[in-house]
Amino acid sequence: GCSCQLVRPPPLSRSVAGSASRRALHPLRLCKLLIYLGRGPCFVHSPVHTGLPIEHINRLISSSAERFSDGGHFHWMPLVGLMTGMRLAELVFLQPQDFVEIKGNLVINLDTPNVVGGRERKRPLKNPTSHRIVAIHSLFHEVGFVDWARSQTTWIFDAFHSTQDPADAAQKRMGYWMDRLGIHETQSNVFHSLRHNA
Repeated sequence: GCSCQLVRPPPLSRSVAGSASRRALHPLRLCKLLIYLGRGPCFVHSPVHTGLPIEHINRLISSSAERFSDGGHFHWMPLVGLMTGMRLAELVFLQPQDFVEIKGNLVINLDTPNVVGGRERKRPLKNPTSHRIVAIHSLFHEVGFVDWARSQTTWIFDAFHSTQDPADAAQKRMGYWMDRLGIHETQSNVFHSLRHNA
């Protein structure tokens, strides 16, 4: 979210104030409006996102290569996250039918709803631009991920779906594992960092 620190500006003109009051202003829009009007200062702080250092990626991928007995989530998730840039929550809600061929290329389709028990459910995505087609590198065929993923039942990473909040459970388990590997740092070296290495 936006972390704005506002200093009380001089009063806005009636036309600007009336326009602003007709629609609720998100804090970021309010900051931009105040900066535009020269009525700051307004400071917007957002975290700087960086990828994992190479040595941490190597440690994570090496560890994941040894972990297949847990149902596949520790084995596959880091590699898929690294190679596709998909968010952890997007991975958690992947289903076998999300792997489709488009123009002769196998891709992951995040533009369709999830199907559970024959009924469609809205796919939980962060924002409208998250609905997309994700390219699959040929490496995923070579290492057996595609065949493994297509052989799963409802969810590809079903180990998280026994909880009320599968994405939160995945985040906590991945964070705990990365912490044990000496990788995890709050808000910096987290699974999401792999998006910035992709």
